[in-house]
Amino acid sequence: MILKDATKETTDALWNELTVDKNLKYGKSSIFWSKVLYFNAVAIFALLAIDCFLFKDSVEGAPPTTLEDLFYTVSIISVIAMVFTIPIQCFKFGKWAYHTLKFQRLFTETRFSPKVAACLCNLIFAKDLLIRQKQALESYNQEAVINPQCRSWKITLIIKFLTAGFTIAFCAVMVILAILQFFFAAILLFVLALLFCAVYLACSFKIMRAIMENERRLHSLLLNELLNRKVDEILAQRGNQ
Repeated sequence: MILKDATKETTDALWNELTVDKNLKYGKSSIFWSKVLYFNAVAIFALLAIDCFLFKDSVEGAPPTTLEDLFYTVSIISVIAMVFTIPIQCFKFGKWAYHTLKFQRLFTETRFSPKVAACLCNLIFAKDLLIRQKQALESYNQEAVINPQCRSWKITLIIKFLTAGFTIAFCAVMVILAILQFFFAAILLFVLALLFCAVYLACSFKIMRAIMENERRLHSLLLNELLNRKVDEILAQRGNQ
């Protein structure tokens, strides 16, 4: 049920805030931009591979061919796209995290505040939030999408953070190898980083979709509760007349 602190806000204010249900759109938008960011990284990897293997024998000082001009143009566009995509994805994720934690605080306390969750740009708060959502749904005699304490979800969370660590480590070593001009080894590490990043994103999307579905269910239950309150208020007013 709604926390006592939350009931200090008027029923009308809560109703107006929750009717639009924008936050699920924020979550879907964050997932979309994460995919854009990943495929942009894949494109940059492909361009690096082309540069290392296709143009490695280019004569220094010779005028660039049409193919080389096209390659460098696409490379510049990809790098610019990456520069702009990263802050957009962080903003979208932060907006979703902020509103998700803010909504959950109508029902239960949370370990992380909405502002802290928005600044993390990571699902560090996911396990705590999933547990809180489960508790809130159980207060309505409803089941959560998943049980975050079961083995399969613990494994999902562990894999997510392990793959994040491996991805960062591989990228760091890759940069060092590229600086030392060990390009083949650097590209191999980049491939491994992309594979681990794909697993990381798959786990992240699975967790986000579970959180969003729990939120949708709570949203529906809360609207029903507020509607019932409205009906009770109207009946009480008519009874007093």
